[in-house]
Amino acid sequence: MRPINLALSGFAAFRERTEIDFEGVDFFALVGPTGSGKSSVIDGMCFALYGSVPRYDDRRVVAPIITMGAQEAKVSLTFEVDGERYVATRVVRRTKSGATTPEARLERVGDGSVLAGSAREMEAAVVELLGLPFEHFIKCVVLPQGEFARFLHDKPADRQQLLVELLNLGFYARMGQKARALAAEHENEAERDRRRLTELGDDATDARKREIEGRVAAIARVRAELKATTPVVEQLTKDAEHAEQELRRAGALGELLRKVEVPAAVTELARHRADADAALTKAASAAGEAEAATRTRAEAIATHPELAELNRAHDAHADLAGVAAGLAKASAALDAAERTERTAIEELEQAETARDEAVAARDALRTEHRAHLVAQTLHAGEPCPVCLQIVAAPPKLREPAAIDLVDREVERTKQQHAALAKRRETATTGVATARQALAELQRREAELTERVAGFPDATALEALIVEVRAGHAALEAARSTETAARRALDRARTARDSLTDEIKQVGARFREQRDPLLQHGAEPPPLRDELLDDWNALAAWSLEESGACEERARLAKERHAGAVTERRGLLVGLAGACQDLDVELAGEITLGALLEATVRAETEAANELTRVKAGIAEAKKLRKAIGKREEEAEVAKTLAGLLAANRFERWLVAEALDVLVTDASRALQELSGGHYSFAFDEGSFLVVDHRNADERRSVRTLSGGETFQAALALALALSDQLGDLAANGAARLESIFLDEGFGTLDPDTLDAVASTIENLAVGDRMVGLVTHVAELSERVPVRYVVGRGARTATVEKVLT
Repeated sequence: MRPINLALSGFAAFRERTEIDFEGVDFFALVGPTGSGKSSVIDGMCFALYGSVPRYDDRRVVAPIITMGAQEAKVSLTFEVDGERYVATRVVRRTKSGATTPEARLERVGDGSVLAGSAREMEAAVVELLGLPFEHFIKCVVLPQGEFARFLHDKPADRQQLLVELLNLGFYARMGQKARALAAEHENEAERDRRRLTELGDDATDARKREIEGRVAAIARVRAELKATTPVVEQLTKDAEHAEQELRRAGALGELLRKVEVPAAVTELARHRADADAALTKAASAAGEAEAATRTRAEAIATHPELAELNRAHDAHADLAGVAAGLAKASAALDAAERTERTAIEELEQAETARDEAVAARDALRTEHRAHLVAQTLHAGEPCPVCLQIVAAPPKLREPAAIDLVDREVERTKQQHAALAKRRETATTGVATARQALAELQRREAELTERVAGFPDATALEALIVEVRAGHAALEAARSTETAARRALDRARTARDSLTDEIKQVGARFREQRDPLLQHGAEPPPLRDELLDDWNALAAWSLEESGACEERARLAKERHAGAVTERRGLLVGLAGACQDLDVELAGEITLGALLEATVRAETEAANELTRVKAGIAEAKKLRKAIGKREEEAEVAKTLAGLLAANRFERWLVAEALDVLVTDASRALQELSGGHYSFAFDEGSFLVVDHRNADERRSVRTLSGGETFQAALALALALSDQLGDLAANGAARLESIFLDEGFGTLDPDTLDAVASTIENLAVGDRMVGLVTHVAELSERVPVRYVVGRGARTATVEKVLT
């Protein structure tokens, strides 16, 4: 697991949303004053993944992580495992009794798939993804301060128990329990198989198999005999059925033949039918003649124009005469209107000349008396428009009498001009009206002339109309005659049809006697469409055929009796063969019953044979399975004994301690500058003092700084080796975070610790430190400075 980004909101010291970017960082330190929230960053990673905080003793406790006064905390961690990125998100919300986690989600970034959608699902999903449960994660990925000092000084029994927990060696104890349970299961299964073998008993033997095979073969032979006899029995059955059918047909046909008789009314009905046919022929001839006469008249009428067209042409001749008279009047009216218009134009031109002369005389007079006109515009105290002198008093001049006269003359000539202009307009309108009337009469004359084109003159046209009307009258008379003839024909046809209905009724009686004879295979005389002759022929034939029918019935009865007797003998013999094999027969002995009984018996025997064969095969498998299960039970018992807790678990712990001591010795030598290494004797850790003749002494003799070095060496060794030593395989250890007391180290030891930690950061593993020691943090390439503000903690990324 390698962190990429951590977002905290309402979490511990981080009241407001804070994001920490670890992208591309391999070695970093979290620095800042005490209580600023450095450890809360590590707690946030743990909580996002596992929903727990390492510093709390109870994994269920989550309420303290919510910032004081806040209602919820949210943590989101983006991390990488084996090159793929994931996002773990958890939200904790306060409740009356503490806190709850309403939202927990694990997603894959690449395809957006949700691997877990609740807190319960996330725990299993994270363990499967990282390969570490929470307890192992905080021992080999997140190393809280002082945890491994206890491991260093523990009693042998406590140390063994701790290693059992850290390495999940309880897995082997559970394996032993499983082995014991498996042994018991195999023994139970073997006992069950033995009981089943006893239940199979004698039915699962070769002797029983041979006995049933013999019965199957015997039944097969009987079935073969039945198969060979079946065609004979079926033919005899068919012969009996055919004879019985022939007997029934002969009896039924004889009964029908005896019922054939000719009714007395048939002869009289035939005579009436002949009379009706003759009357119908006569009426049809008369109707044909009337129809021909009508057709002749219609053809004659067709050579003349339509009467309506002739009438329209006659009316057009009359209208054309009236239009000619109207044209003369309209032409005269137009000439009069044009003369009136010319007179009005001449008078209007004279009036315009008189008006213009009157206006010119008025203008000349006004020019002559211009001073008088100017004097009328002068006012006292204003300048004169001519001399520009101030007028003392306007002069009082008398208006000339001639000006009034010329004004009246101008007005008179204008009124006269207006009246004549109106008269001229009226005359022009009259001309237009007369021209329009003349044009309409000319258009009407052309239309009527076109209408009478192709027709004779009025006199000849009147004669033709009289001739056509006479032809139409003759046609109507012919049609009346045709209608009367057709009605007579309909009456004759109705009379003939009435007799036809009677004949059909009598014919139905004839068919009632003849048709059943046909249905019974008889061949009565052919029909000649003469009811009386057909009926007489049928009666004579029926009398003769009745004797032959009785002879056929006697022969059919003899054939039926012979076929039934022969078939009965064959079936009785086959039934005896079935009884010899204990094949049960139910009901009457028939071919179907024998076939059904033998098929049933053969099926039952075959099923029994299959069951016996299956029992033999099962018994063979059971004997083999019993031996195998007894062997597997013994192996499981042996494995359970080997995995006993007082043997295998102690051996595994000893092997793990040897690996840890070897790895931790290398780290301790490096941290102590070659001063110390580890040894292990009789369940206790010892240090080898290489500066004092390799003296071995208890780790409790180390100083505080030396104890930290020893504990850190063990912590790093366990972090490196836990994945390989754990019973459930290697975990994905791509990061390690140390929260240790580096402040207790002297400068030389601190330098050694720093070098060791720097070596851890080489390669693909991320290393993070939580420290107050400036000398150590300065050697780290990336620092995250955690500060505590008035409301919330802050994180600043600093590159050194």
